Amino acid sequence: MLRPSRLSLSIFGSARQLSRASPLQKPGRQVLVPNYPLKTTKGKTVSIEVAEYSDLPMMKQYLKENFAVEEPVMVANKCSPKRLLDEVLSDLLEVCVHFPYTTLAFDGDQMIGYNLVWLELFDKNSNTPPKEGYTDLGDLSKQYAKNIRLSEQPEIRTVTTINYAASLCPHFLPPAERHVVAHGEMGSVNKKYNGNHLVTALIVEGAKEILKDNLVQYYYATATAAATVHMNPLLGLHEVWSMKYKDYKFDGQQIYGDGVLHDGNDRITLNIGKIEDVVNSEYYAKLSEGK
Repeated sequence: MLRPSRLSLSIFGSARQLSRASPLQKPGRQVLVPNYPLKTTKGKTVSIEVAEYSDLPMMKQYLKENFAVEEPVMVANKCSPKRLLDEVLSDLLEVCVHFPYTTLAFDGDQMIGYNLVWLELFDKNSNTPPKEGYTDLGDLSKQYAKNIRLSEQPEIRTVTTINYAASLCPHFLPPAERHVVAHGEMGSVNKKYNGNHLVTALIVEGAKEILKDNLVQYYYATATAAATVHMNPLLGLHEVWSMKYKDYKFDGQQIYGDGVLHDGNDRITLNIGKIEDVVNSEYYAKLSEGK
C-alpha cells in the first residue's frame, strides 16, 4: 500500500540487520549484479544493488522528478509531485529502505531506477474490505484522507485507488491466522533506459534476497501501468483480481473518464505468487541468457 504501517517496522525490526547495514554509516555496498548488460547500448552495463539509508535523498529526488510525473494513476489524477512526496511517499521510501529487499539500479553514481519492497502483516486486525468489493470508494477515500492526513483530492484518489486493490490481498492467500508477505510496492526505471528489462531484474534480484532469508512464502503487487500488468504474470505473479478504471467511483463520480490512462492501460490488477516462482521464472532466465 502507498502508506505502510509503522507496525511493520516494530514486527520486522530485525529485518534490516540481515543486510549487515548500519543506519548510522554506509558500509560497503551489497552489489547483487555488478554488470547488468544494456540491450539498447552494446557493451554498456549498469549495476543492481541493495538500497541503503544513505540513498534516500537521491531516491526521493528520483521519485519526484521521474516516477510521480509518469505513473499512470498519479498522472490521471494530476497529482502534485511535491505533495505526494511530502504526504505519502517520503515515509514509504524510509520504510522500504528498512528492508534489505529494496533494490536500486545505478549507471555509475547515477541512480536510474528502483523496486521498493517491504514485509507486510495481514491478520484479524487488518482493515480488509469484503471480497465482493465496493461499488463506490467515496467513504473509503475519506478514511484514507483522515488516517494518512492527505490534504487534496488528487492524492486522496490516487492513494485510495491503489490501496484498495492492495488491501484485498488476504482474500487470495491460503487460510491462516496471519500472513507475512513481501509487498512489491512500486518499480520504476528512468525512461532513457527503457527496453532493457531493468524493472524485471530489480524485482527478481530482490526476490532472491527474500528467498535466502526464508521469512515469507508469498510476494504480491498491484499493477497500475500497462507494462506491469503484462510483466507480473510472466514472473509468476498471478493475476487474482482486477478492476477497470472506468468502474472506479468516488461519491457517485467516475473520475477516470473513459478509463484508458495515458499509457493505454485500462485496469489495475492484484498479483500474487510464491517467492520461489518469482526467483525461478523462465521469463527472467531467458532474459538473462539473452534469448
